[in-house]
Parts: sequence; structure tokens; C-alpha cells
Amino acid sequence: MAAPPASPTAAPRSRVGVGVVAALAALLIPTLGAGAGPATAATPAVSSGAAPATAPTPAVSSGVAARMAALAGLPAEARVGLAAVPSTGPVFARDFPDPDVITVGGAYWAYSTGSAGRNIQVIASPDLVRWVGPIDALPTLPAWAVAGMTWAPGVVQVAGGFVMYYTVHDGSSGRQCLSVATSTSPAGPFVDQSQGPFVCQLADGGSIDPSAFVAPDGRLYLVWKSDDNAIGKPPVLWSQLLSANGLALLGSPSPLLTQTAAWQVPTIEGPAMFALNGRYYLFYGANLWNTSSSGIGYAVCAGPSGPCTEQSLSGPWFGTYGSLVGPAGPAPFHDAFGGTHLAFHGWNGPVGYVNGGVRSMWVDSLGFAAGYRLTSRDGGVFTYGAATYLGSVSTSHPNAPIVALAQTPDGNGYWQVGSDGGVFAFGTAPFVGSTGALRLVAPVVGIMPSSTGRGYALVARDGGLFAFGDFPFVGSDGGSRSFVPVVGGATSPLLDGAGYWLARADGHVDAFGAAPALGSITGPHAPVVGIVASPGGIGYWLVTADGSVYSFGSARYFGAPAPTFGSPPIVAMVATATGSGYWMMDAGGGVFTFGDAGFAGSLGAVKLVAPVVGAAGGPAGSPCLC
Repeated sequence: MAAPPASPTAAPRSRVGVGVVAALAALLIPTLGAGAGPATAATPAVSSGAAPATAPTPAVSSGVAARMAALAGLPAEARVGLAAVPSTGPVFARDFPDPDVITVGGAYWAYSTGSAGRNIQVIASPDLVRWVGPIDALPTLPAWAVAGMTWAPGVVQVAGGFVMYYTVHDGSSGRQCLSVATSTSPAGPFVDQSQGPFVCQLADGGSIDPSAFVAPDGRLYLVWKSDDNAIGKPPVLWSQLLSANGLALLGSPSPLLTQTAAWQVPTIEGPAMFALNGRYYLFYGANLWNTSSSGIGYAVCAGPSGPCTEQSLSGPWFGTYGSLVGPAGPAPFHDAFGGTHLAFHGWNGPVGYVNGGVRSMWVDSLGFAAGYRLTSRDGGVFTYGAATYLGSVSTSHPNAPIVALAQTPDGNGYWQVGSDGGVFAFGTAPFVGSTGALRLVAPVVGIMPSSTGRGYALVARDGGLFAFGDFPFVGSDGGSRSFVPVVGGATSPLLDGAGYWLARADGHVDAFGAAPALGSITGPHAPVVGIVASPGGIGYWLVTADGSVYSFGSARYFGAPAPTFGSPPIVAMVATATGSGYWMMDAGGGVFTFGDAGFAGSLGAVKLVAPVVGAAGGPAGSPCLC
């Protein structure tokens, strides 16, 4: 293994993320070939501000274009998120196989296997619809590498610039190996200063298809495939910890997955890892890359270093369907608003290059079947879908009624809190303090977890805040003279959660710390009962007892239950992990789903001893293109 090149220097940021095609083109046009330029797309007008439940839902066509066109060129405060609708065609119809997409300052940069004389291709977009390029992101290969077999790049942003891992032919061994290049700009040029391969498992036939994975704790990993099938052995997918700058391998590689299912023969390849709500997913391509039998599968892993359990034993997670033929090269990523997507390639035109086909890039919304939990006033906990039951305080007969439920960031733990501030922790949720032994001026109405899950704050009806563990206290409404009760709070993940919002029953919202002030409502028809933060940390929803929903910032309105006379009041809302949907729960245990929130069950038909008073989510479940 050769010594890594020097770390990249500071990257200029002023030209990146302007959010318009012209600005992106300015980065690429100096080296664009003839005929390569931005496509155009209509941009419908979108208004900003709160969206009440009675607002009509605009009609949209399916596909990424419909999801993103409303956001293109708009100021950040006017963008309201992405709908989770399957795409119906490629977003970049030219040859662009093995894509990798990163988000930089609100713009999108996609990299792919070399084509048309380019070593590694790069294109750019403000909206995942209109693309500029391609150009060669890696115009010069290192002296030890042989041109013509350069593919499957993976790019990650680190402090000071960008690092690209890619597959290239080693002239000395005659095998495909991994190398690494750096740049101060996502547009390149990336420069490879190495004297030899970064990773090359010669005893295993070589190494190919690298991708970078940033774990929830911020550590960086390299994921790749050993090219065992090139020497007649079953291929293996690997992971290894990287240094913070991405230029040195730490420790030893860990095997993640090998070819076990009949549909995968002759190979699995192109691994990419993704984490959500405490669960790790390993996506990969399998079967013959140049046939319609190629497909994408996935495994669930215990962590970045495995072990991983195959989930696609009987067939691909998804394969050829409709106009999509032979999908492979999966690359999960977050958009600028916190939504999750999967980029991949599929054959466009005839299958196979010898028949005149090309592998074009597709982008689909990536959803995850999840679950949720309800809690009742007597301390009962009811679980659905991927959310597991971890215990409850109902058998302990708490001193005060339970008023709220909150989950840990990994979804594998939760807290129940009583009106006296008593806290009851289950699963991975730690107990770090309570006000149960104190005499409170006003009862507790809610609980806000810290971004790490190692702390929480209790919210009192008078706006007082009691912080425990590592929850950062940055202010409260405790000294205000308002007679309108506070009904709940929500933390913002901006700046590691050093900010939060408190909401009152009349719809007034106060922002503290890093949480941005995004607005309030006045004169709701029914009292506000809760505030829920969008996963991106730049928006929130307010929900009222009659089921009206008001959205602010990046939080998008997906619908509300139809008003029904005599129905139980709404008491809680839970956002999906993607931010592209939510559940609403009423006091009778009824559950209403909107956006990408899936229905997994309810208490609506059960006669309850005590009403439902709160709800929380659970760990992420099976992925879907939804």
C-alpha cells in the first residue's frame, strides 16, 4: 500500500451552492466539450409561509422533475421539501454508470465511471433535474495506472476540500485497484499524487467499486469490493475506518457480505452504506452488469464494520421494471432539505454497449418502512411496525399522569414523562435526572431529547425548562408573563442541537439558541397541541387539536385528517425519518398517515382504560423507492 497524498488545502466556497444553473455552469464551462451545457426546466411559482390544513394540495406529476422543479432557483426560505414519488425515467440520459451524488451548499454533484474518453465524469445540478456537464473530474492518472479501465468513483467532502476514491488498472499487477485523489472544489480537477494503489487485495483478485460512508458519529469509512470473481472465487464486500481527512486507512478491513443468493451470480458489487435512525443499510448491485438480470439488493448491518445480514435472498430488492432495465450502482444520499434519495444507473435504449445502449443515471426517493409508539395517560405503551416494545411505567403506577413520550435518536429507546416531571427510561434511553421530587410551579407538558440521546429537557406549562445530561440550556419562557400555556417543544439539530423551539396553545413559537425563528400562527380554530421539528432542522410543524397542520421552513404540508364531528382530539404528531411525511394520533388511539408515513396499526377499535397522550417514532425499517 502506497503512502497517501498530502491533504487538500482549503476549498473556495463562494461559488458553490448558489442554486442556479448559470452559477454551476461557470465552474464547468471552461472545460466543457461542444454541445455540453445545461438543460432547461420550467420553474413553477411556489409561495412561502405557513400551509394550513385547509390549503389545497397542488397537483404534481410523478418523477424527480415534479419533486424538484418547485424548488429550483427559489430562495432557501421558500423551499418546502420534496415529495416522495417514484421517478419515471433517468434524470441524466447520457452514459453515466456507477453514479455517486454529493450535496454541497444546496447544489448537487454527481460522479461516474469514465466515458467518451474521460477518466471520471462529473456533472452538476441545482435541483437534481437540470444538469451541467459532463467534464473529466480526473484528467490525469498517476504514473502507475493504465488508462481505459477507470470506474466507480466515490467522493466525500472533508475539512479543506474533497476526496475521491476510484477504481483504476494497476500496470504492475495487471489488476484493478483503488486509488485516491483530492481537490479543493467538487468540480475538480482531482489530483492523484500516489505512487501506487491505495487498496489492492491481489490475493483476492484486486479491489474495485469504492464508496465513502460518514457514520452518524462523524467517523469516515471506505466500503469496497474485492474482485474475487476475477479469479473464480465468490466476491466479498469490505469496510475499513479512514482518517478524518480520508487519506489514510486505520485498523484492519472488515468483511461485510459475500455472494450467497442464487440471483446474485456471478457477482455482487458496487457497495454503498447508509444509516438512518440507528440502522445501517448496505446496498449493492448483483448479477451480470450488461444484462437485464442485473439488480440491486441490500443487507442490514450492526454497524459500519458489520456484521451484515442479507435481506435479498430470494431476488433483488428491485430489478428491471417498466422502462428501467438492469439497475445497479446504488448510491444513497441526502438532499439539501434532509430528504433521502437513491441514485443508480439503468440501461437506456438497447441493453449492452455493443448494441448501442448506455447506462443512464436515475434518482428515486428512498423511503424506509418505519414504526411508531403510542403512550396512554396511565403509562401504557403500544408499538407498531418496526418499533419494538421496550417496557412501560404502567405496572409501576406512576405518581402523576403520563403526559408525553420521546424516542432516542437511534429509535431503540424512549422516555415517558409524567406531569410532575418524573422520567422513566427504556431501551437505549438513559435516565439522567428528573423533577419528580420537586414542587413545580406549573406541570410538565413535554420532553425534548438532546441530539446525542444522552440528555433531555422537560418543558413546563409556564415555559420553564429543566435540562438534564448533555441537553444544552440556551433559554426558556419561564420568566414571561403570558397567560397562554406552553404545550410542547422541539429541538433543532443545527449546531449539534444547541437550539429549540417552544410552542404555545395559541400558535406562538419562540426560538432559542441555534433554532431559527420561522414564524407562528394567530387565531387557530382549535388550540395547538404540539410542535414537531423536521429532520433537517430548518423547519417545524404545528398541529392543533382539530387536526389542522401548519408548516414552516423546510417542513412540508402533506395533509390532515378530515374533520369529523365527535371524533377524539388530535394529541400528537410524529415525523418520518426522511421528513417526507408524518403520523397524527388522536386521544382514542387512532392513527392517520400522510406523505411517506406508512400505516402499521392503531388503537382506534380498542376500548382504552386511559386516553392516548403522546407518541414517538421507532428505528427505520425496510427500504422502499417511495
